[in-house]
Formats: sequence, C-alpha cells, structure tokens
Amino acid sequence: MESGAGYIKNLEEEEPIMRERVRIFTHASGEGSTVSDSALQDMINDWLSDNKGEIVRITQSESSRPGKAQHVTICIWYVPDEAGAKQ
Repeated sequence: MESGAGYIKNLEEEEPIMRERVRIFTHASGEGSTVSDSALQDMINDWLSDNKGEIVRITQSESSRPGKAQHVTICIWYVPDEAGAKQ
C-alpha cells in the first residue's frame, strides 16, 4: 500500500481505499438567528451545486458564544463523483 494525495491506495487494485471526503462549513449567526435564514444556507447550496457525488452523512453542532452569537458547524461527508468533483 502507498499513501499520497489524501488517501491510501492499494497498488494491486489501483483503487483508492478511502473515497469519502468531508466539507466543513462554520457560521456565527446573530442572536436568535437560525441556520435556515443565514448566509450559510446559500454557501452550502452553492457548494452542493458545484460538487457532484453521493452524500453519506451530515452532522451539525451549535454552541453559544457569550455576548456574541450562536456558532454553527455543519459537516458534510461525501463520496465525490470521480468525473466532476472539485473538492
């Protein structure tokens, strides 16, 4: 096996072993704001329209930043379409 370019490759099969990738979006919203009414939604939609592949998992976490805003992190795990992914 050989490593490089972000994945481990099986030399006998010439296939990437780890094809899954993750894209992380973070956003600090205003007080009382939600993900659905923020610029984060537009950023995610733009990224999804530019990157073809299969989404395999989505996670979201939120935390309060005292005196500031709500911090939101969304992770999208996906398997890129080898022909059209921009990563």
